[in-house]
Amino acid sequence: MGEGTWMRYQHDARRYPDGTITVFDNGGFHKDDKSYGIVLDPDEDEMRVSLSRKYGDPSGRVAAVMGNVQVLPGGGAFIGWGSDPLFSEFGPDGELLFNASFPPRVNSYRAFRFPWSGQPDEDPALAVEPDDGALTLYASWNGATEVAEGWS
Repeated sequence: MGEGTWMRYQHDARRYPDGTITVFDNGGFHKDDKSYGIVLDPDEDEMRVSLSRKYGDPSGRVAAVMGNVQVLPGGGAFIGWGSDPLFSEFGPDGELLFNASFPPRVNSYRAFRFPWSGQPDEDPALAVEPDDGALTLYASWNGATEVAEGWS
């Protein structure tokens, strides 16, 4: 195991077509400074593993359990921080692109980034409000991701 490849309480090891392996390194409470998403590059002929990339938890915390790393097209990574209610995206150069959180007391075993389109089965809900001789129409189509704005 090469420099930077040591880990503690790891989760979600995945091998990619290029031979690299991603692992979520939880780290250990009172032992490590933060959790990491790591990309390993194994050399099976030499029986060595080197560190290709390492993404640190931007909040600087150690996730007690769970977590995952997803390599994105273009070389970036999406990381679910397990028991910490966070998920982050990193660019190919390791730059943090965004860091978001779930509501308090919510954790996620795995978090992934994929294109998604919500198409509700129900028709939009409508409400009409009279206002000084005019009518105002309100519509809600809960879950519809293709609706950018209302209509007049």
